[in-house]
Amino acid sequence: MARLTELTPAQVSVLTLLRRERILTAAQAARHLALSVPTVTARMRSLMDAGLARAAGFARSSGGRRPLRYALEPRGALAVGVAVWPDRIELVTADLDLTPVSSSSRTLRGRMSAARLAATIREVVSSAAAAEPLGVGVSLPGVVDARRAVLTVAPNLFIREMPLSEPGLRLPTMFENEANAAALAETWCHPRPDGTTVVFVSVSQGVGVGIVMDGRLYRGARWRAGEFGHVAVSGGRRRCTCGRTGCWEQYASQTALMRRFHAAVRRRPRPERRFLAHFLEALRLGSPAALESLEWYLDHFSLGLQNVVSCLDPDEIVIGGAVAAIGERLVAGLRQRLDAAPLASPSPRICLSQLGPNAPVLGAAVLQLHRLFG
Repeated sequence: MARLTELTPAQVSVLTLLRRERILTAAQAARHLALSVPTVTARMRSLMDAGLARAAGFARSSGGRRPLRYALEPRGALAVGVAVWPDRIELVTADLDLTPVSSSSRTLRGRMSAARLAATIREVVSSAAAAEPLGVGVSLPGVVDARRAVLTVAPNLFIREMPLSEPGLRLPTMFENEANAAALAETWCHPRPDGTTVVFVSVSQGVGVGIVMDGRLYRGARWRAGEFGHVAVSGGRRRCTCGRTGCWEQYASQTALMRRFHAAVRRRPRPERRFLAHFLEALRLGSPAALESLEWYLDHFSLGLQNVVSCLDPDEIVIGGAVAAIGERLVAGLRQRLDAAPLASPSPRICLSQLGPNAPVLGAAVLQLHRLFG
C-alpha cells in the first residue's frame, strides 16, 4: 500500500484524473493533462508499482497495437474515519471509492475529556485491521478549530474549549465538525460541477450544516460557519444545550420530532435509537399522531432552511442523518414550504443523502483521502 509521502505532485495529477474518469489510455490522459504520452505512461506505471492503479484491458485501435487502459485501484490505499457522538463512537476503514472495508461501533457513557477522547480513539483505531492506512480522520458534533487543535464548543457533548490531543497512533490524525465531514463525503462520492454550492444538513440528535463551495469546505474566519442549528427560529422558551432558547436544533432534530410524537400519543419516550423505526411504522399505518407530528416538524425544519437559503443561496440542499430515513415525504414537505416562502422561492434542489447515517464517519475518512489527492 502506498504511503502518502511517496507520491509526487506529478503522480497526484494522474491519480486525480483516474479517480474522475475511472478508465483511461495513456493517450487520453495525455490530452487531459497536456503532457506527452511517454510521460503519462511512466507516471501510470509508477502508480501501478505503488498499487494505486491497475491495467484494465485494451482499448480499440484504428490501426497498430491496441493501447493499454488504466484504472484506479480503490483498495490501493485505505483511510480510517472515526465519528464521535454523545452516546457512541463509530469507526470505518474505507478505500479510495469510500467503500467501507470494515466498521465497528462502541457505546459511550459519561462526560468526555481530552484524555478520554484520545484514549478511546486510540483503542478503536488500534482494533481496526487496516494495514498502513493513510491516516485517521475524526468527526465531532461541535465547532472544531483545527488550526488551534481545539474543540471550541460542542453543546451536545457539554464541552467548551477542549484541546484535541493526538491519540498517539503514529498516524496522521485530523479533526473536523461532523456536518462538514458529511458534506465532504457527499461531494467525494457524488462530485458536483465547478462553481456549485452544496449545503449538507445533518440531522440526528442535533442539527449541523456543512457548506461546500466550488468543491471546498467553507469554514468561516473562525471555523464556525454552518452553525445554523443554534440560530433562533422560535420565540419559545425551550432551552437549548448551548444555553440559548429557540434554537433551530430544538425544533428540527430527531430528538425534537421524538418529543413531539410522544407528547401526541401521551406515551413515555422510548430510547432514541429505537424511536425512528417506531415512528416510520406509525406513519405507514396512517397514525394521526404521527402525521400531525410530521407536519409540525416540517413547519419548523423549513424555518431553518429558509435562513440557510436566505444566507447562502445554495444550488443544492442535501438532507442527511437519522431523519433522512423518512424519505421523499420529508423532501416533498420541505420543498413545498420553501416554495411558499417569499425569500426562499424558487427553492434550491433538495435531496436525500445516499450515504445514510454513515456520512459523518465516511467524511472523516475523506479528510485523509483529500491529503492524498491534494
